[in-house]
Amino acid sequence: MTKNILNNVLSIIGIIIAIILTIPLLFICFIFMLTFLQGDTRRVNEVFVSPDGSYQVESINNSAGAMDSGENFLCIEFAEDVKKYSVEEKKPAKKAIELDGIHSTYGTDYDIEWTSNTCFTVEWTDWKAEHIVDVEMDGKEYTIVSAQTLEDEK
Repeated sequence: MTKNILNNVLSIIGIIIAIILTIPLLFICFIFMLTFLQGDTRRVNEVFVSPDGSYQVESINNSAGAMDSGENFLCIEFAEDVKKYSVEEKKPAKKAIELDGIHSTYGTDYDIEWTSNTCFTVEWTDWKAEHIVDVEMDGKEYTIVSAQTLEDEK
């Protein structure tokens, strides 16, 4: 009889351990599935249209969900590629090109000023520095003409 009680107690302990191990695993699988099903997580945060309307620079927030701190970067859309430009809170156009070298943390506030129909200046601050970049457009190509980083002296 004592042996039966011991076997029953061990069985119950085994079941409890299995439940304790299974619940976190199910939670991780659930988070992974939500992230996987979410698909493209890029969203247009702000838009800046060139004076003649040929280009639109977009600040893009990108986050893969709860498991990722995310990032923010800039894309350029061309008037000839789209019927109408992307709008805030929507996904960017598939033909929008990402500007290499202009990345920051999720939710960064870029200040973009068009200086002509084909040139603009981007300013942003991250946790350690202020960045200023001048960009020149030539058709569907861009060139970073100048870039400055002003380090925070803390």
